[in-house]
Amino acid sequence: MSTQQLIELDNAMLLNLNFSLNFNELTRRCFELRPVIVVNNGWFVTSKNIYCNEGVILLDSYSPSQYQLSGSELVPNFLLEQDELVVGRVASDAQTSTSSLSAERFVTELLKYEILWVKRAFEHVGEYLKGRSIESASAAKHPVITQLMAGIAQDIYVISQVGDLKDKKNQQFVAEELYSIVSRLIKAAGGRSMLCGNLVQMDVMFKALNSVYLEKASV
Repeated sequence: MSTQQLIELDNAMLLNLNFSLNFNELTRRCFELRPVIVVNNGWFVTSKNIYCNEGVILLDSYSPSQYQLSGSELVPNFLLEQDELVVGRVASDAQTSTSSLSAERFVTELLKYEILWVKRAFEHVGEYLKGRSIESASAAKHPVITQLMAGIAQDIYVISQVGDLKDKKNQQFVAEELYSIVSRLIKAAGGRSMLCGNLVQMDVMFKALNSVYLEKASV
């Protein structure tokens, strides 16, 4: 296969998950169409679309309180910005007020979306490998790749069966498994692949989201 054909194949197999659009959908599901940004330990991740909405609400993840948008600032993150996402934090002395909304569903729904994204990525990598060759045979049939993908499929099944995503231990388990799965998908796609770059962005996004909403924020 020529270099040009490889480039065309890589371009055709780019993983196109619109994280910003999915984030908007996630927020609408959790907050009945309201433009809400969930803040945890003073930090947040959201889409540019939501952040720029005039009626946006900054809701605390642990209490029915909301912050003033004017008391927040964005923190540069090049990879997230490529996906139309932003990272920010609210000032320690930002004013709060009581809110009738609750952020209880947000983290569990976020993890469900991450599992969905990883399932789509797995399917995409599988199709991609069918078009690549190793030693004149389909990469998808190479013993090492077959074993790698089988292990990933098993782990995706396991995290899909986790019942109570409100449980902190379950949240941490799913997050760690997601990091491992994406890391192995990157290996399966191969370092020269443009698809690999998309998966690296997914890895960065997962870690940014989960460091804000599952851990003490350190973006």
